[in-house]
Amino acid sequence: MTEDTGRTSKPVERCALGLGHGAFVDLVCDLLGRGYGVRCRAKGGSMFPTFRAGEAITVAPVKPGGVRLGDIVLFASRWGVTAHRVVRVRQAGEGRVFITRGDASMTSDAPVEASAVLGRVVAVERGGRTVHLTGRQARLVGAVRSAAAHLFRRMRARIAP
Repeated sequence: MTEDTGRTSKPVERCALGLGHGAFVDLVCDLLGRGYGVRCRAKGGSMFPTFRAGEAITVAPVKPGGVRLGDIVLFASRWGVTAHRVVRVRQAGEGRVFITRGDASMTSDAPVEASAVLGRVVAVERGGRTVHLTGRQARLVGAVRSAAAHLFRRMRARIAP
């Protein structure tokens, strides 16, 4: 089944497999590699409040050179695929490495090689409407959320025994 989002050049493929399922990872890699977007349900709470477990997210293909600070990227990880925000971009040799972190997470993830990036999360469906996560305004909101989460984590770390 496909859905035309009007924001990607190709249709979005829907898939019922879970984010950690090996066949799902293979399918996502294949579809994004061919230039198709994918729509799936988020699992876990690491990206709260940007998106919540069970909400549908739309992921568009992206080349690693097109990833910017503040983007939410879908990348291959040891758990299957993960969608987290890019909080730092580093040059590593001839390529790039991304430091990512869930908006609700206390710590950053292990560095993500550019080759592990599968796509960019461009939208979330919430309450019957689509919330776009790209563009200047969305990037500003993401930066504010990331900064607020960072301050909250630092305060919580000082209070914790």
